[in-house]
Parts: sequence; C-alpha cells; structure tokens
Amino acid sequence: MGLLQLHARTMSRLVATTILLCLWVNSGHCQQNPGFASPVASVDTIVGQPAILRCTVKNRGDARLSWVKNSIPVSMGNDILLADKNRMSLINTGRQYDLHITKTVLEDEGTYTCVIYFSSGYNSSSGDLTILVPPTVQSMTVNGQEVGQKVVVEEGTDTLFNCTATGKPVPNVIWKKLGKHGSVFFQNSTVLMSNVSRTASGRYSCLASNNVSPTHNRVVDFEVHYVPTVTPRRSEVMAVLRGRTSLKCDVDALPAATQLDWYKDNRKISLGRRYESTGGTTGTLVLELADVRDGDFGEYICRIRNSVALREASITLYEVATLPPTTPGYAELDVGSGHRLSCTCITVLWMILVTLILQ
Repeated sequence: MGLLQLHARTMSRLVATTILLCLWVNSGHCQQNPGFASPVASVDTIVGQPAILRCTVKNRGDARLSWVKNSIPVSMGNDILLADKNRMSLINTGRQYDLHITKTVLEDEGTYTCVIYFSSGYNSSSGDLTILVPPTVQSMTVNGQEVGQKVVVEEGTDTLFNCTATGKPVPNVIWKKLGKHGSVFFQNSTVLMSNVSRTASGRYSCLASNNVSPTHNRVVDFEVHYVPTVTPRRSEVMAVLRGRTSLKCDVDALPAATQLDWYKDNRKISLGRRYESTGGTTGTLVLELADVRDGDFGEYICRIRNSVALREASITLYEVATLPPTTPGYAELDVGSGHRLSCTCITVLWMILVTLILQ
C-alpha cells in the first residue's frame, strides 16, 4: 500500500513537470505563445474625425487575430464583420493588426479588444475608444421664454437668464456682457437680475466650452425699456415783448418717444409762424418763440410719451421790462484838461425779506 502511494505522488509530479515544460521545436529554440508587444492603448477622438486602434503582436506565427467591441466581433483576419464596413479598414501585417475608423460616430464608442487565437488558447488586450463632442448651445431663455436675437423687458422687473448646452464631456456654460471696455462674466448657466435697471441694457453672450474645439456661443441683445424722463433746462425763462426766446427740455426715453408736444394753458400749441419745435426723441426738445406777445407769458408744459408711460415738465415764461434806449453823448476836451462824464442807468437791487416772528 505504501508503494502505491509513492508511485501516485511520483506520477503527479511528473505530469505537472510535463505541463510546465517548454515545447522544443526542430530549431532547438523554445516556442513561445503569441502575445502583445505593447497593450492596446485607449484613444480619444472628436466625433467625425478618424481613429486608429493599434494592436502590436509578437511571436505571431500562424495565429489568427480578431477585433471585438463590447463582446461583439468587429473583424476576423482581413474581414470586417460589421454591416457598416465602409468606414472601417484593417492594417494586417506581421506585427500590426490595426483597426482604422475613417469617420467616427457616437456609436463607435466602447471597449475594443484585440484577440490572438493560437492552437493552445488565446491572448487579449483591450483599450477604450472615447468619442468627444464639441459644445453646442441648445437653448437660451429669458424668464422661461426661448429668445432670438433680441429680448425686451421693463425696468424694475426681475429677469432670469438661462442657457443650456450639449457636448461631451458636459460643457461649462457662462454668460458674458459684451462692452467696449471688456466683458463682464457671470460664472453660471443661470443669471438672475433683480429689479433690473436701464444700465443692464446691452449685448449678452452665452458661451459653452468643454476643452473640445471649437467653443460655441449665442448672442442676444437685451433692451430695458423705461419710463421717459423730462427735465427743463431752466424752470424759469425771461423774455421781452416783441423779442425772441426759447424753452428747452432734456428728454430721455426707451423705446423712443412717439409723442413730443408743447402745451400752454392746457392747450396743445399749434406750431406755425411764431412757434417752432425742434429736437429728437432723445436729447433736447426746444420750443422757439418769435415776436413774443402779452399772451405768451405764463406756464408751458413739455410732454413726452412712449409705450411705457407719459411724462411732462413745466417751464414758466416771465416778462422782462424793455430797457430804455440809450443816447450817445459827445464832448470835446483839450489836452491836459479835466472833465466829468455821467451815465444814466437802471439800478437793480436785490432785497431779502425777513419776517420776524414774535415769541
């Protein structure tokens, strides 16, 4: 019984040793199984661009090679097995078994495995193909509404900008306000402007980037409409009878004013021979009065209206007494003599009226 156990152990060692022995060929060298000179490397490419998955083999011999994507055969030997074979080709030489994809699509992404089949088994090496996608701004909204090239809001409202973009990897989205002196950046895809003012008007850009060229942006013109402002250049104006004078109001409005009128005694002034109004919808509105008469003195109203509101300002026209005519005088003097010159003029006095309050 002991001899049988010894014989069994000896045979077991012999079989194990035989399995580990290297096969010797006629040349006298040890025959090694086919393998990889280097692992299959992962590849990143931009959608639509080519990609090359390289498989470098050593000790190839008569081994057969194949590419497999996510467990689905892509090629065997020199043959492409997929239906979309026009975009794919093989470089099948002694050491190389490379898979070329001429124009990548998103569906090409996955894990690609190069497999070497030989008589006693197989070896494999895998790498990932990643398809990158440049960013694209898909949607740009203001207060939840998709916008085109221009958006209008009223001053004092709350305004929410939002921008979404697609790409791979996921893009970073920012807002920029474009200006002559550089850009103001908002490091977020969503920007809330509370109680928006007219100074916020301008051109805004939504920019998407993900380190895949090119970046992408969309631009919108943001216009804040506001109530007109009307400010008299002077609230009181002096004029003389039969003279000329002008009344001026500084105007600011967005959108531009659709109505600019002058009123006197609650009646709209009819422009004509003695009245002329000049000035644009933004700037200075001027009323020219010629041949001033007694009925021209009093309160004037400059009134402006746009789609937001109506505003007005008043100017009072006062009469100034006509200056007396002057008569030139002459005097003949001898050299070295003295003489007194006199001039009659109007004296103007300013007086402060003080009211005493008795305790």
